[in-house]
Amino acid sequence: MFSASILVLSLAISAFAAPSKRQSQSADNGSCRALQTTCAASVKADFSDVFNHKACIFGATCLTPVDGFLAAVHNDRGLSGPAPQSVNLPRVTTSVFNSISTNGKTVTQQNFIDGYYSSLDATSGPYPTDVQYVIDLFGRLQDWTAFCGVGIPFQNFADFFQYSSSVSSSNCGVTSTIIVSTAAPTSDPFPTDQDSSTTPAVTSAPAATTTIIDSSALSTAAPTSDPFPTDRDSATATPAAPAATATAV
Repeated sequence: MFSASILVLSLAISAFAAPSKRQSQSADNGSCRALQTTCAASVKADFSDVFNHKACIFGATCLTPVDGFLAAVHNDRGLSGPAPQSVNLPRVTTSVFNSISTNGKTVTQQNFIDGYYSSLDATSGPYPTDVQYVIDLFGRLQDWTAFCGVGIPFQNFADFFQYSSSVSSSNCGVTSTIIVSTAAPTSDPFPTDQDSSTTPAVTSAPAATTTIIDSSALSTAAPTSDPFPTDRDSATATPAAPAATATAV
């Protein structure tokens, strides 16, 4: 009985420690691996431009955590030494953000879907078999940034790729589903002097309405040298355990 309990505990610990991999591999249809391959062929050896390539950005959302994706690309390149960590790399650039966003202010669910599929055009796919797979990936970004059910502003979008591997944040409570409306929450969860998660977590996405979101009220400032100013903290939760490196795919 005691040995059986130890075995169950050991299996539970192993499952928790294992690095995350691609979501719903059947729906993925090999698209995540294709993005990883394109990223590895495009990025500089020092990874200083990794977040300036759309294939790398979208690949880092389907093979998680972000640092796990970087480790996989590092392995594909056959580079020596430890894989780079996202917290130490240059942030997502405004140019690549604007190539995904249609208004230069936020990345919406539709922007994300279009960006994911267009990033696969260079290799002619393979493409996901179900768009819900991509919607769920975007839901992960919404959950971390606390922009539940709405578009994600530049600053917060960039924060996800730089800090989500080292800072835990969960705010929306559910995986994203198809959004009928891009309405803003009925009450502003982030007062004008605050950002993604300096306020209590949002526990659910707002109900869909016909209201049009006022994008001008959202933060669209360029990154600052201070990663977490007191009035613009994308994720102030307790840092998560270090992500595993060199994820094998």
